[in-house]
Amino acid sequence: MKATDIRTRALNLADLANSQFVLYSDIANSLFESYRDIYTRYTDANSDFFLTETVINVTQAMIDPNSTSGLNEYLIPLPSDFLRLRDVEWKGQIVWQPMEKFSMMNKNTWGSYPRYRLQGPNLWVVGSTTMQFSMVRVFYYRSQPIATIPDMDKVFGFTQASISAKAAMKWGTYADTPNGLIYADGNNIQIDSLNTNTTAILYTGVSPTNVVYWAGYIYWLEGGNIKRASTVFTGTLAAVSLTGSGLVARFSVSHFDALLYYTDGTNTYKANLDGTGSVTLLTSVASSVYAFNGLFTLYIDSSNNLKTTSGLTLLAGSALSATTDGQKFIFVLDVSGNVWSYELSSTQPYTLSAGAILRQFVTYLGPYHAMRLPITDSSLNVLAISSAVDYDFSFPNNEANEMMAYQMAVDFRRKQSGNPVLLELLSARLADIQGRFSRVIHRDDFAPERVGNVYQKSWW
Repeated sequence: MKATDIRTRALNLADLANSQFVLYSDIANSLFESYRDIYTRYTDANSDFFLTETVINVTQAMIDPNSTSGLNEYLIPLPSDFLRLRDVEWKGQIVWQPMEKFSMMNKNTWGSYPRYRLQGPNLWVVGSTTMQFSMVRVFYYRSQPIATIPDMDKVFGFTQASISAKAAMKWGTYADTPNGLIYADGNNIQIDSLNTNTTAILYTGVSPTNVVYWAGYIYWLEGGNIKRASTVFTGTLAAVSLTGSGLVARFSVSHFDALLYYTDGTNTYKANLDGTGSVTLLTSVASSVYAFNGLFTLYIDSSNNLKTTSGLTLLAGSALSATTDGQKFIFVLDVSGNVWSYELSSTQPYTLSAGAILRQFVTYLGPYHAMRLPITDSSLNVLAISSAVDYDFSFPNNEANEMMAYQMAVDFRRKQSGNPVLLELLSARLADIQGRFSRVIHRDDFAPERVGNVYQKSWW
C-alpha cells in the first residue's frame, strides 16, 4: 500500500480530509513513527518475514589484534544494514553447523568449536582456527528501510490566463518563499502566487525562456543571452546580462557547485553565477548540463542519452530533460512522458538505482528547488510536485496498513483535540487491530523454535 494511500485513509478516519490543520511534517512524523512500531513488532515476533541471509568468508585479517595469547578471536564485520541477529552458523570442511553464544565469563575459555557474541558492528567469535573455521552464515533482520511520502501537489490555476495561453506556458520554476511559480509567458516573466492567489508580471522583454530561481536570483534566457536579476516578487526585475554572446541556446544552474552551465549550440561551457570565468567543458557537444555531487557533470546529448562528462552513459536513449537536487538524486523526464527519480551510487562503478516514477503524462519538467519539481501535464495542469518517492509498504498482513492508518488518525485527532468522542473510538479500534495483528504475525506455532538458538550438537 502506498504511503499516500495510508495518508488519505488516516485523514478520512480522523475526519480531516479537507483540513489545513494537519501539516506535512505531522503526516511524515506520524507515518514514520507508526512504521517503526510495526517493523519492530514483526522482528520481535521472530516469524522471519524480513529475514536476510549472508555468508562471510573468514580471513586472517579479521583476527582481533587484542586477542588473548593462544586463543583465536575474530572481529567479523557485519553487513551495513544489520539490525538484529536471528541465527549464526559456521562451516568447517563440509557442513554448516550451529554456532552458540558464549557468556562474558567464558570469553577467555578455549573451545573446540567457535562461539560468538556481538561487539559493536562486528561478530565477535572465539575458539577454533581459520583452517577449521572458514565461513560464517548470518541470519539477521535488516535495518528498517527508509520510507518517504510526497507532500501534496501545489496546483497553479492561472485564473487570468486562457487555455491557449496555458498551453504556451513553459520554463516554470518553483519559488518557496512566495509559494509560487515563476514562468515565461510570451514576452513576460510572471509569478503565480498561492499565498496571495494572484498573478503578477515581473518583467517584460522579448520572448524570455529558461527561467530559473536560485539563491536569491531569477535567471532567464533572452535573445541568446543569460540574464539575471535580484529576486523581487512584486515590482519589476532589474535585468543584468551575464554572457552577452547572443548565442546561448540553453543553460542550467548547478545547486552543488554554484555554477552556470550553458551551450551555444556547438560547445558546452561553465561559468560563475555572474557570468565570469567561462571555460569550455565539452567540445562539439550541445546539450543541457547539470553538475552533480562533486563527482562529475551530467548532460543529455542529442540522442537522449543521459551521460557524464567522463564518458559514462547512465540512461540510454530515453532522457528528454533532467534536473538534480545537487546531492544524490536525479530527476528525469523520459520520452514517454514519465518523471523518474533516480539515486546515483557514490562509488565506482557509478550506476543509477532502479528508479521510481513520480508522475506520468508530463510534457514539461522544470528545475528542482526546495524539494519541488515544476511540471506541466498533458491535461495542461501546471503543478509543483514533491520530489519524494511515494513509498510502497509491502507488508505481508493487511492489518499492518490499517494499524498505520489508525495510529496516524489518532495522532492527528490528538493534535486537533476537537472531537474527544471520535478520538476515543479511533483509539479503541486501533487497540482491536493491534490485538489481531499480534496474533496473525505468529505464522509458525512450533514454540520451541522461537525460544532461542537451542540445538542438539549431535543432531547430524
